[in-house]
Amino acid sequence: MKNESISKNDIQSVNDTKGFQERFNQLELDIENKKLLEENIKLTSMVKKLQQKLEVQRTYRAMLAHEIGTPLTLIQGYLQMVKNGDIHPTNHPYHELAFEKVAMLSRLAGELQELSVIEKQEAMVRLERMNVSDWLKRIERFGSFMVEQSGRTFYWKAFGRPQNDFVVFMDFFRMDQVFQNLLFNAIKFTDEDDGCIEFHIYWKAPNHIKLVVQDNGVGIAKEDLPYVFKRYYRGTEGSSGSTAHGVGLGLAIVEEIVLAHDGTITVHSHEGKGSSFIIEMPLKDQSASLGTTDYINRK
Repeated sequence: MKNESISKNDIQSVNDTKGFQERFNQLELDIENKKLLEENIKLTSMVKKLQQKLEVQRTYRAMLAHEIGTPLTLIQGYLQMVKNGDIHPTNHPYHELAFEKVAMLSRLAGELQELSVIEKQEAMVRLERMNVSDWLKRIERFGSFMVEQSGRTFYWKAFGRPQNDFVVFMDFFRMDQVFQNLLFNAIKFTDEDDGCIEFHIYWKAPNHIKLVVQDNGVGIAKEDLPYVFKRYYRGTEGSSGSTAHGVGLGLAIVEEIVLAHDGTITVHSHEGKGSSFIIEMPLKDQSASLGTTDYINRK
């Protein structure tokens, strides 16, 4: 009886061990399946993102071809008419139109070059020293020139006053890009006859400034506002609903430069009433601030 009892216990022990081993194997299989499922989800997500990027690139190439091809066709037609003797080179409305298209292509080439630098991770801000009053005069000069040359009205207002000898450090070349892009957009979306563009300066503190570029143009659609600083996003032209011209790089570049100076940029707009772009940023006033900053990784 004793041997029989031992034999039964042994059998039970073997069965228990076998059952444990099966459960352990199943647990390992479940863990492995879970890992495979997680990896599959990650791969699926990566493939989806890659497909979206490829679709953006395809759309962008088609858009770029259109943006380049259309003005080139007009310029070619104008030059052909001049060559044939059909019109005088300078005494015809096409002369001004062709000049505008050349300027547009030049601007597009500049934006594409800037984008290339950004994507290669080579873009830097290089801080330089300048008296704050000289800096503001610099902005006022090229701002009034750009706007008045376009036939619009330009107003300049300053609220508060900085110290006369206050020196700031910033990348003035990059900041010129910021205001040129903002003024260019304001000109582009305001009417030549009654367009009004204003530049406001608010001294919130000795070393903190708020800058506003405001226009009375067509405004930005509410659904477009969250995306205006996104690369390649063009949105619509006010209440017309038509797709805006350009390749959607200007404001993306503007935001990256402002962020590189530890600043922020926001936009307020109402369709049919105009838009305001607001920049707030600290002013670096110590020589220790001199140097370079990689602004690609700041976003």
